Amino acid sequence: MLNKQKKKLSFRAGKPAYGTDSFLFCFFMNSLLFRLL
Repeated sequence: MLNKQKKKLSFRAGKPAYGTDSFLFCFFMNSLLFRLL
């Protein structure tokens, strides 16, 4: 039971990090496009 909860916690912790990473990537790409224009 404890192992199952630990897995869920690690999965939850990894999700927001990925979300912020993708957000930063999108922001970086947008700034790059604006710089080209």
